[in-house]
Amino acid sequence: MNDINKNDNLSILKPNREKLKIQGRLMYHDASRAWNTLRIKKPILDEFSHLKRKDGDFAYLMIYHRTFKDLKDEIEKLEKQESDVIPLLFFLCKKKTN
Repeated sequence: MNDINKNDNLSILKPNREKLKIQGRLMYHDASRAWNTLRIKKPILDEFSHLKRKDGDFAYLMIYHRTFKDLKDEIEKLEKQESDVIPLLFFLCKKKTN
C-alpha cells in the first residue's frame, strides 16, 4: 500500500482543535440512484476551514482494514514515519427502529 503521506494526488487536512464526536447521515441520491451523498456537519467544516472554499477541489482517502490488527499495524507505521497525519475514525451505522 502507498504511504499516506506520500500520495501525490492528496494533501491530508489536519484538525485545528480537540476531539470531535459528530453523528450524521448518509443520503440517497435519487438522480444517480445511489447512496453517494455524505453531508459534512458544521463542526467538521469549522475544524477543517479549507472545506468552506467553494473553489476548492477536495477528495478523500478512505482505508478500511478488515481486522483491528491490520488497523493497529497501519497506525504504528504512521507513528514510525513520524507522520503528523491523524486517522479519522468513521463508523457506518444502521439506525435502530423501534
